[in-house]
Amino acid sequence: NIRQNPNTQCLSTGTVLLSINDFLCRSQADNINLFKVQRYLEKSMISRKLFGFTERYGAVLPASKQESKLSGFQRFLQHLHEEASATQAPTAPAEEAEAPRLASPLVHIEGFLAALTTANQDGRVILSQQGSLGQSSLRFLLLNPAVHFAQVVRECRALVIAGGTMQPVGAQPGQAAARGARRGSAALGASLQGCGRAGGTVTGALLLSVVGGKMSEGINFSDDLGRCVVMVGMPYPNIKSPELQEKMAYLERTLPRAPGQAASGKALVENLCMKAVNQSIGRAIRHQQDFASIVLLDQRYARPQILAKLPAWIRERLEVKATFGPAFAAVRKFHREKLGAA
Repeated sequence: NIRQNPNTQCLSTGTVLLSINDFLCRSQADNINLFKVQRYLEKSMISRKLFGFTERYGAVLPASKQESKLSGFQRFLQHLHEEASATQAPTAPAEEAEAPRLASPLVHIEGFLAALTTANQDGRVILSQQGSLGQSSLRFLLLNPAVHFAQVVRECRALVIAGGTMQPVGAQPGQAAARGARRGSAALGASLQGCGRAGGTVTGALLLSVVGGKMSEGINFSDDLGRCVVMVGMPYPNIKSPELQEKMAYLERTLPRAPGQAASGKALVENLCMKAVNQSIGRAIRHQQDFASIVLLDQRYARPQILAKLPAWIRERLEVKATFGPAFAAVRKFHREKLGAA
């Protein structure tokens, strides 16, 4: 109901995947020419203009200027409470720097409308219902990235994909997966800087992280900041995720299964798992003279199909140890040799 407050409209919780045509019909937008809308948005650059307007004239009212909404007696009581808190509480640390203003929200709407012009079989619309309309969200799931990648392959003479531990896997030719970059908060950065400054005063430290979190990509632990990475288990994605199930079903429909190879859906799950592993173990080795030991703590890493998805320069140096004793001795010998050579 467009005449009702979105935060007060109740919805059933859950995730619904719709084809593009079904979504357009259910939203009563199937009679709108989205290609014309897209051309207008690109030609008029309305999102940039609105963003520039809000940058100049749409400053958020500071909290101190909102006191005029309170009555005189309420403002007086609030002032007394603030003075008492200031005298009793110790000096608080400086607050985090103001987060940078993101791009215009209309850019996301433009991207979503452009995604709806994709072929019906190449994408899905994900409706996440969270109880109320204000908390729900819409996302577009691209099932066939090769559509957008095909022009690059046709026109270029050579394609170089550079990476260290992120060596491309060849299980699904022509398929590409994109992942948005994560940004660490100021508190996380301050904590890591404190650990780095304390490195020379302690004999060692242990950092526990979640695979796929803020430590997986974009943060480096070069030299003495990271000499050993222990990967406990294999971080397989949630097989019950509707998005993953839809991707697996699409790959199994469109990609034929070669003799002696796993199904395309199973290969996708393994590729996502090993991508997370390669991102995590690559945080400690950042340049040519750097070194670190990598412990893959799961016997499944010894399987040939799993070993094949590790980077070649790691796979060539891999040693399989069945028990703790030989593994610990090999790690200790490795570090003694490296420290002695230094």
